[in-house]
Amino acid sequence: MILLFILKSKSEVDLNKKISLEANDEEFWRKLLKSTEPELRSLAIVQLSKILDHEFIPVLVKIYKSDPSYNVRTHALYALAATDSDEFKEILSLFYKGSI
Repeated sequence: MILLFILKSKSEVDLNKKISLEANDEEFWRKLLKSTEPELRSLAIVQLSKILDHEFIPVLVKIYKSDPSYNVRTHALYALAATDSDEFKEILSLFYKGSI
């Protein structure tokens, strides 16, 4: 899976370098999840999903249910879909019932 991010961030960190050379820096990506910029939170979701796989599911569910950005919630849902977990299936069920 290749996702393209066009980053117009005010971040002083070289995100291209982080993605290509330090992609497994869990601490950095967790900090980025708290960014005020939705694009950076979305990028953090993609990277952490690769690093943590199923361990990240509870965080993805929380992000999907609470992040103010539609795009960030969509990235969380996409990452959940890749896990094919019970949590993803539950969210889909709630969505189709109109509960979300």
